[in-house]
Amino acid sequence: EKLSVLTVQDVGLVMPGGVMCVVRPEGIPLLCRTDEIGELCVCSIAAGTSYYGLSGMTKNTFEMFPMMSSGAPISEYPFVRTGLLGFVGPGGMVFVVGKMDGLMVVSGRRHNADDIVATALAVEPMKFVS
Repeated sequence: EKLSVLTVQDVGLVMPGGVMCVVRPEGIPLLCRTDEIGELCVCSIAAGTSYYGLSGMTKNTFEMFPMMSSGAPISEYPFVRTGLLGFVGPGGMVFVVGKMDGLMVVSGRRHNADDIVATALAVEPMKFVS
């Protein structure tokens, strides 16, 4: 039987007073469409602000300004990159489906390493030797 659907469980709501958005993982941080998975980014007074002594990493991680398709930033406040892939679903429920560092590029397309392993196991199930 082939599976054509993936069931995912939400991880809860965005924290009170926080704003979460989903941006494309590559290039300019453009907002994803509602049906796209991207990197989860958060803006909150509870989020970190910097890496001590690492200004380059701080700017990339903690000073990200998501952009609308028009090129305008969605907020005057910076967002923090979480490194998590997911989407915000109905009612503000947050869904995490992977990690940015778990992505592999094969023939120009991004694939989650777990998906490649699952596909390989579906083709040739693991065999245990006793």
